[in-house]
Amino acid sequence: MKKNVILATTIAGITLLGASTSYANQLKTAPMKRLEPAKHYHAMIEHLQPAQKAKLMNISTGLRKEMYPKFKTLHILRVQLDGKIVDHDTQWKDIQAIVKRMEKLEKIMFTAGTKAQLNTYKATGLLLPPRVIAWASVSESK
Repeated sequence: MKKNVILATTIAGITLLGASTSYANQLKTAPMKRLEPAKHYHAMIEHLQPAQKAKLMNISTGLRKEMYPKFKTLHILRVQLDGKIVDHDTQWKDIQAIVKRMEKLEKIMFTAGTKAQLNTYKATGLLLPPRVIAWASVSESK
């Protein structure tokens, strides 16, 4: 009886060891590649007519000029909010004004991005995300 238990335990241990080793080897041989969806959009931009590219670059430059100060302000507000949150004596009324300013700013930024998206679609026929539109001229100049 004792020999059967030892034999069964040994076989189970060897099976588990073999399974974990084969799984580890499988992970080493097939690494996961990170998907970069933005490259898909930039490939679409490359196929545009020169006039369409020029319109896209104008929209892109305008969007970046409009958004840059808003991003800086939003970052400053986030840092202020973090500072207020970690203060022990902070109440909701202390941070409510900062949160409202952040909400207002995010609404303005969303609206500007959507307008740029609409203008891009009308000019090029491509529905691109605002983040791709904003950096389209940067990637084209490389």
